Amino acid sequence: SFTIADVDLSDQQTVSVSAGANGYLGSLTATVADDTQGDGSGRIDWSFSVDDADVDYLGVGQTLTQTYTVTVDDGEGGTVDQQVTITLTGTNDAPTISSATDVSGTVTEIVDGGAGENSNTLTDSGSFTIADVDLSDQQSVSVSAGANGYLGSLTATVADDTQGDGSGRIDWSFSVDDADVDYLGVGQTLTQTYTVTVDDGEGGTVDQQVTITLTGTNDAPTISSATDVSGTVTEIFDGGAGENSNTLTDSGSFTIADVDLSDQQSVSVRAGANGYLGSLTATVADDTQGDGSGRIDWSFSVDDADVDYLGAGQTLTQTYTVTVDDGEGGTVDQQVTITLTGTNDTAVITGADTGSVTEDAGNTLMTSGILS
Repeated sequence: SFTIADVDLSDQQTVSVSAGANGYLGSLTATVADDTQGDGSGRIDWSFSVDDADVDYLGVGQTLTQTYTVTVDDGEGGTVDQQVTITLTGTNDAPTISSATDVSGTVTEIVDGGAGENSNTLTDSGSFTIADVDLSDQQSVSVSAGANGYLGSLTATVADDTQGDGSGRIDWSFSVDDADVDYLGVGQTLTQTYTVTVDDGEGGTVDQQVTITLTGTNDAPTISSATDVSGTVTEIFDGGAGENSNTLTDSGSFTIADVDLSDQQSVSVRAGANGYLGSLTATVADDTQGDGSGRIDWSFSVDDADVDYLGAGQTLTQTYTVTVDDGEGGTVDQQVTITLTGTNDTAVITGADTGSVTEDAGNTLMTSGILS
């Protein structure tokens, strides 16, 4: 309010208000609370109001000044003006997420033997839009991982802040070395969640989660060490204990590797030709699940009687293919070679063919037969 005076004690005042410019927010009204009639003094009351939503665009501490002219009229042609100044001050409004339609990404391991396997970088990217009613604000952005030990990295940038128009965009990008996801099996997934925090610089923040799914492909097992993949058996010597009744054996093993830590291997054996003597079997002594390394054991056996036909120092070589299968379409082969060596067996007479002759004077007597 403000007070007025009028020496004309018969006057009764009226009041009007005019804004100092177009586009003012809210409105100011004035009333004659007490005219000057009779005593020469009076009071004008004024009131200003504005919707809070209309000043939302003002940033923290940002002000807008509006000046109004209040005109007091005595009804007799006399007027006086009083300016009333209104200052509107903003507080901070946190930014908001206006559209979160592209906040998930996927990367897939390069297939076994594919171009760039274990050397290329896998990437994905996206964005989301933000809003901030404080039109003076300029945003910054930060990223925090949802847990320790995440693979790769996610970064975010302010592609467009909200200054001036209230809308903006945050871009994000994810990258990971293909080699780092090699341990994932075919179709196996790893989900990583990141929090992208948008900060308006005035104490207001808003968070947006970005989820990345990493998917594995199959990597075939490999032979990591083939140091014991040949065997020998030797025929029991003539007259030796167990000759023609015992079984001749040898065994060995080789180590395998598989970067897909979820894989469990199986094994099969294929002879290199028909008619091989004895048999070779193989078993998975230790699969690679969990640690990426394992061992295949093999064992060969043949009846001594089956190699009896081999002469002293005579050898027979048999080659077998041991196939290791990871159960996901990946296999690796290892050859195992078995050498069978003969010893000497003394010749024996097994038949009894006899003959006879009868004395005949003057002639030579003869007979014949076959010993087997």
